[in-house]
Parts: sequence; structure tokens; C-alpha cells
Amino acid sequence: RTPHTQRDAGRATSGFSLLEALVAVFLLALAAMVIVGTLPGRPAAGIAAAERLRHDLEDIRDRAIISGQAQAIRVTDGGYEHLEWGNANWQPATSHAVRLDQGVTLAREKSKPASRVGTGTAQPEIVFDPTGIVAAPGLILIWEGGNLPLSVLPDGQLKWDDSNV
Repeated sequence: RTPHTQRDAGRATSGFSLLEALVAVFLLALAAMVIVGTLPGRPAAGIAAAERLRHDLEDIRDRAIISGQAQAIRVTDGGYEHLEWGNANWQPATSHAVRLDQGVTLAREKSKPASRVGTGTAQPEIVFDPTGIVAAPGLILIWEGGNLPLSVLPDGQLKWDDSNV
């Protein structure tokens, strides 16, 4: 052999071939798919909204107990707002209402309450007295994939059965 062909033969055996590189990329992609497949999925839109409402109810109940002032939640078109009782009327407790994810709505299971006499203000759906006891109708979260009936217990805990979601 000539020195020239020995040098070319050495190059051919060093590094990865294209086929070896493609096999390595394929194996990495396969491993990534297996790992992603074992990760928990995103909860249904309704479950995520219910968890948010549960957290907000606990905060509002605590605020009613600590402040000694009635607190409430009024269902709005796109979500709900936190209210507090003051000056003989329900007033917004925060500067903004909670907006639910696109396509998720919160509704009363029964018809909306009549307006408070003399104020023209609709009664809030969920009311916490200063002891933390709540008065609330049944609620339901509705989204494209289903619906989720919610129960607000007298102590302010939010319960639901997500086995059918």
C-alpha cells in the first residue's frame, strides 16, 4: 500500500457514520417519548378552575374570620369576584375579578337570586359570615369537555367528585 491509501483508510474508521448518528438521535427521541408519557397530564380545565376556587374560598373564609366582616363571592360572566359587606352594601374587595380559563364557566345550579331590595345589587352566591360559616347554593363548572358539580360545605370547604371527569 501506498502512504496515501493508508491515510484515507485511517479517516474512514474515525468518528461516527451518518447511520450511527441517526440511530443515536432515534434512541434519544424514543427515550424522551417514554419519559413524557409517564408525566402526569394537565388536569381537565374544570378541575383546575375548581382547585383555584377552593383556594380562594379558603382565603375569603379566613379573611371573614380575621376581619370580623362578612365576605362573599359573586359569580360573573367570565368567573367570579370577591366582595365584602360595608356601608350597608356589597362592595368589591379586590380591584379585579377572577377570570376563568377560556371556555370554562361557573354557574349556579338554580336560578339567579333576585336583586337586594332598594339597591339594585344582585346578591352574591357564596356568603361567609364573620364566624366563617358559609351559605351557598350548589354550583357547577361547565367546559367543553364536561361539567363538574360543586358543593360548598358550611365550613367553606369546596367538594366535588371528579371520578367522571
